[in-house]
Amino acid sequence: MRSYCLVKFTIAAVRSSALIGALAVQALPAVAQVVPTEATSTQVNVAGPQVEIEGGTYSSAGDNLFHEFEQFSLGAGQTATFLAAPAAQNIFGRIAGDYRSVIDGRLQVRGGQANLYLINPAGFLFGPNAALNLPAAFTATTAAGIGFGDSLWQADAVSYQAFTGSPTHFDFTAAAGSIINQGQLSVASGQSLALLGHQIFNTGELSAPGGSLTVAAVRSGQLALQASDGVLSLEGSLPALPLTPGSLPGWLTGADADHAAQLTVTAEHGAQLSGAALPLPSGTALISGRLSSASADTAGGSLYLLGSAVMLRSAELDASGTSGGQIRIGGDFQGQGGLPRASVTLGDRATQIAADALTAGDGGTVAIWADGLTAFEGAIRARGGAIAGSGGQVEISGKAQLIFNGTVDLEAPQGPPGTVLFDPTDIAVVAGSGPDDAALPTVLALTPGVFTLSEAALEALAGDANVVLQATNDITIAPLPDGALTFQTGSGAITFLADADSDGLGQFSMAPADTLQAAGRNLTISAADIRAGGLDTGISASSNNIGDGGRIELMATRGAIQTQDLTTASRTSGNRAGRGGDIFLIADGPITTGSLQTQSEARNQAGSAGSVVLQSTSGAISTGDLRVNAYAANNTAGEAGDIVLSAPAGAISAGQLVATAIADENDNTGSGGDVFLNAQGDITLSLVAVDSDRAAGVIDLMAGQTVRVLAAAPNRSGTMASLSAVGSEGSGRIEIDYFQNPSGSPFTVGDPSRNGTQGAIVTSQAQLSPPESIFEQRTVGDTLRVINQAVPEPPTISPPVVSPAPNVEAPDMAEDSPVTAPPQPEIDARQRPAEIDSLGSPQPIRRTETSDITDVSVLEPTAPPAAVAAWQRLEQSLAEQYRTYLGLPAAAGPAPTLDQVTTTLADVAAATQVKPALVYLYFSNDQLELMLITAAGQIVRQPAAEVSSAQFASVAQQFRQTITNRVLRPEQYLPAAQQLYQWLMAPIAAELQAQNIQTLTFILDDGLRSLPLAALHDGEQFLIERYSLGLMPAYSLSQIEPDRPLDSASILAMGIAEFDDQADLIAVPSELALIAKDPTAIFLNEAATLANLRSQLQRQQFEVAHIATHAVFQSGTAENSYLQLWDQRLRLDQLRQLGLSDSAISLLVLSACTTALGDQDAEFGFAGVALSAGVPSALASLWSVSDEATLGFMAGFYAQLNAGATRAEAVRQAQLAMLRGQVHMARGVLYGPGQQSIADLPELANSGRWDFTHPAHWSAFTMIGNSW
Repeated sequence: MRSYCLVKFTIAAVRSSALIGALAVQALPAVAQVVPTEATSTQVNVAGPQVEIEGGTYSSAGDNLFHEFEQFSLGAGQTATFLAAPAAQNIFGRIAGDYRSVIDGRLQVRGGQANLYLINPAGFLFGPNAALNLPAAFTATTAAGIGFGDSLWQADAVSYQAFTGSPTHFDFTAAAGSIINQGQLSVASGQSLALLGHQIFNTGELSAPGGSLTVAAVRSGQLALQASDGVLSLEGSLPALPLTPGSLPGWLTGADADHAAQLTVTAEHGAQLSGAALPLPSGTALISGRLSSASADTAGGSLYLLGSAVMLRSAELDASGTSGGQIRIGGDFQGQGGLPRASVTLGDRATQIAADALTAGDGGTVAIWADGLTAFEGAIRARGGAIAGSGGQVEISGKAQLIFNGTVDLEAPQGPPGTVLFDPTDIAVVAGSGPDDAALPTVLALTPGVFTLSEAALEALAGDANVVLQATNDITIAPLPDGALTFQTGSGAITFLADADSDGLGQFSMAPADTLQAAGRNLTISAADIRAGGLDTGISASSNNIGDGGRIELMATRGAIQTQDLTTASRTSGNRAGRGGDIFLIADGPITTGSLQTQSEARNQAGSAGSVVLQSTSGAISTGDLRVNAYAANNTAGEAGDIVLSAPAGAISAGQLVATAIADENDNTGSGGDVFLNAQGDITLSLVAVDSDRAAGVIDLMAGQTVRVLAAAPNRSGTMASLSAVGSEGSGRIEIDYFQNPSGSPFTVGDPSRNGTQGAIVTSQAQLSPPESIFEQRTVGDTLRVINQAVPEPPTISPPVVSPAPNVEAPDMAEDSPVTAPPQPEIDARQRPAEIDSLGSPQPIRRTETSDITDVSVLEPTAPPAAVAAWQRLEQSLAEQYRTYLGLPAAAGPAPTLDQVTTTLADVAAATQVKPALVYLYFSNDQLELMLITAAGQIVRQPAAEVSSAQFASVAQQFRQTITNRVLRPEQYLPAAQQLYQWLMAPIAAELQAQNIQTLTFILDDGLRSLPLAALHDGEQFLIERYSLGLMPAYSLSQIEPDRPLDSASILAMGIAEFDDQADLIAVPSELALIAKDPTAIFLNEAATLANLRSQLQRQQFEVAHIATHAVFQSGTAENSYLQLWDQRLRLDQLRQLGLSDSAISLLVLSACTTALGDQDAEFGFAGVALSAGVPSALASLWSVSDEATLGFMAGFYAQLNAGATRAEAVRQAQLAMLRGQVHMARGVLYGPGQQSIADLPELANSGRWDFTHPAHWSAFTMIGNSW
């Protein structure tokens, strides 16, 4: 008679949110039943509770020891000890009989440090007294066979000698055994614990501190599971479960929802639910109890919970450590990688998941995935360390359907918060507290593809956590009974991304009467079409010292934007208000909004207001009042914001446009804002004011038809004005351009009924008062002008032409004849073509009276004098900006000539056998333009497509945000990368190809310097796949002559791995050891001091200075950016004091940089780092790249330098190796091309396998200065 044990597993009704109940075990063995077969010469010796297992058969290499048993069971208090030779690495015990192993005692190994594998296709039951005392890893599996390379050990194995090395895969093509654990199974620190069965049920405790813990339920009939790198991957795909989301309640509870199903496990029938409507399929993992890879002394380990159906009830999962570990439930991020993907993943509200950093590291990563349904109601934490570190990353996604009513905590006390991503097909936010327990079956039966997220769950998320709601199609916020979705106040960004696949079919929508509130937080909404209610990221209080308002960015890629009132203001009745947030609305179609408010207001000390940019590519703009003013009742007020409205294919209609800076009790204010409106059709407004107690702003209205300003109000001087630009410093300017047939209605000051203003038009120095009619043009002084563009400009009167004397041939006045260049105007180094705020958001350009480079010819095949003069002015402007910011001395010699540039480029080509080019990208008259200079002596200037600075800044911001997020898919970051390529590179692509250019050095304007140009994409490949790239601040400031190769350069290697107030850089010791050619040239941690750095540089023996420590380029002056040494911070403005310019250093490498992307000042610091240091070249990164990715890049970079590559080409080849997956991590070992081991990082030994193909890993690295 076959013996079996009966196990009852109660699942409470779904209406009480119970997914898994408690196991009740019956008929556990009283005595050991360890019976060997004769196949392996195994001997079993029993002495009371002690069972010794010896003998067995070794593999030919002696590394593997095999045992085979007919039965293997232990009672409570019994211990089974496997004896092995010290050389044995693995012990395998296979149970060949048809008996489930019931283990309620202890398993241990003596005689070596071998891993223990138990294999029983009939299944395992670990009772409440089960325990492990093992020196290494433990695996229990119901696989029918274990693979060793091409060999498979199954029941009929006759030759064990061939089974050498560690197992490579597990074969689940037969049998259907279950693994049930009620015990406390724990392995030593850093080791692995795995339960691999057809069904897994856990109510006990599983622990692998700092190691790897895997629970995988594998369906019968599927292909083998790979165990390469110790991380499970699947050959083939998981078969779908025989259920649908709609049938899941019946599967769990049976036809009668009040009846709790009983789980019965028998040797004959496996596991089944009595009373359930459907049988429990193989591939099911039901998990409660505690599963932990947490460690107080090392980084958190890894937790993998896998299966076709993964269900958590009252489960506690913990992968916390000095830095957070990783947890994968039902699959990996975005369902990518080789991990088996679940059909259904469920977690109840009592489930707790943690991947915290406990000290000075980053929070870990948690991914919850299912190809079908994911429903999670529990709590997740991935907090940054208490001393330093960022919050972690969490994804909760269901490819077909997603339900979330839980909480996520990604805060970081000393660093930026983490990010949570939801990525279903559609997202629906429902009102109130979300689906209650009784409604869960109804919610599960929703149309597949809809992620139902409760209002309460969103409102409970921590304010400092970044929130990303991403849907392939639509995001819908249902009407809310309380009228508001109110996120907690904090610093975390909130992103709604519909139409994530960019097929134009995804909409964001909410009830017009509802408001989305997120005080002080940045809010981004992107969709093909946007229909929103009110949006409020402002701060409003009666207290002192309130914070900044958050930024609002809306982008409708295929359709319209329609919103109610938008508010980003910072307002207090007390003292000291913050800055108002910016508002950016970019749409392909029309834009319709209520009022927009970005003010800063306070009783005393108001801050600056935010700016408003609205741009419709093909439609009209209709908006309410726009208030971007700074106001204080007393004391000081900051700068007013700017207003930019652009409708190149439609009309503009708006209310009052107020961009004033006023302090009632004194004149201590900033400037008034600038107002720029550009419309193909009519412009209709209430009034415009840009007054200030000091410098007034600019009003520039450009209409393809009429301009109508319908109202007037008293300005600061008491004049009833429709347009007012009055300031105490004589500033302010107004220009109106309209298009009206001269025989039609004039522009009338005093009558706006057809074309004109209701009141006066006033600047500080000029005024037009009603009544006055203007048919053609009227200019008053230098600050007020009204122009009818329908009237042609007066003809230019040419000087008389004197005929030559008889028989005297007139000289050839060909177009390219030499002409004296016009005098160069004075350049104000403070004028910058674009302004980028400290948060990385784009701001509109402030126009100057006359463009610096308006006379450049377009696509000239040669270099006419006008083009040369324009290039010289551009060079002078860029150089002066850098000199001003970095505090560099004035130019000592004459400005470079074009002949000098082309000669240098030719010399570079001859020396390196690589054809170079200089590419200037800049804004002129608010339009993006390109200038190309090659050794051929040409200046090719090409305007980009019709793209303004505001439009470009919005796409650039999207590019930076998506390309730096390593969890985003190509379809999410490529649209911006490809759009920027079309603007920046496509206009000159044919010319580059015609001249066979191979390396590009970019000289960039404001707002462009922090773009990772390597990641621009032409639709087929990244830019780095075609060219080597470099960045130069300005030609005249750079040491551009070809430098000698660095293949035999001596290297000073200095770095810091341990920090008190910043994240540790664990790979720095390996990095320094890898690159340094002389061990005595390595200065690590305490040796990385300013004194040591100076003394080593004075020795004049190094050509490369490699400094691996935190380097931060941030907003403000150069003294705000710094390089962290062991004993102090070395400011950017102090770099020249090191004397690098007098040393032999040719290349400075900063391998751990962080830059405030999009910030103007930070861009100057980053792009000017070589200038600051006084070296020809510098290598730095635009953002913080992971330690292991940086090490992989540096290994490739120095290998290329040693092979004689140019600096830019060495960067390119290192980036290509990462892009192509030739650099990867596997169980703590970093591999390079050809599977060559680069470094061993024990801290990451249990972190699995991953590569660095995502642009976030490689595109940040930039060669600055001399790229050759």
